[in-house]
Amino acid sequence: MDVGTAAKNNRRYICLTAIYKELGPDLCAALPAFHAFTGCDYTSSFVCKGKVRPFKLLEKSQEFQESFAASGLCTPVPDATRESLLNFTASVYGAKKNSSLNKCRYQKFIQAYAPKGRGKNLLANLRGIDASALQPCESEVTAHINRTSFVAKMWSHNESHIEQQPTEENGWELLDGQYKPVWFDGEQLPDCLVPEQ
Repeated sequence: MDVGTAAKNNRRYICLTAIYKELGPDLCAALPAFHAFTGCDYTSSFVCKGKVRPFKLLEKSQEFQESFAASGLCTPVPDATRESLLNFTASVYGAKKNSSLNKCRYQKFIQAYAPKGRGKNLLANLRGIDASALQPCESEVTAHINRTSFVAKMWSHNESHIEQQPTEENGWELLDGQYKPVWFDGEQLPDCLVPEQ
């Protein structure tokens, strides 16, 4: 692979076969879906998570490598693969192995914003709340997995014609002639929290 530019005198060739041999077939098979999952031109990324820490988690776990490789092969994503990718996401946010993503999200919220003390204003901690610091809920990650699967399958397709018309099953919906991401399934808030109009 030719990288760099002649103008800056940093042009060089990288042997992809040597990289493949170093990383191994399982990790290489996981890379397309991993790249799409952690953020690319087609899919969103997780806030302030980047790719380095998630890649280190991927390198260490055969289960995660197999799950990413499998997610790019078939639509819809099998339940076992989806569960593994939910566990991967929880791990990226520092949760213990096989912890529920929603439970970890709730615990992090309580830890940061629960009322402290017995003063007059118990809700004072809610000022300056930054919801982007919380990990996404399982419904959001499930929709993200669907989009990731479609993109990885599109990249891995070996035929001359690539079908690029996603469906809701793939995490997109067609609205007014344009494809828009399905960010999550279900209601955004419980009915008891929605103000009456």
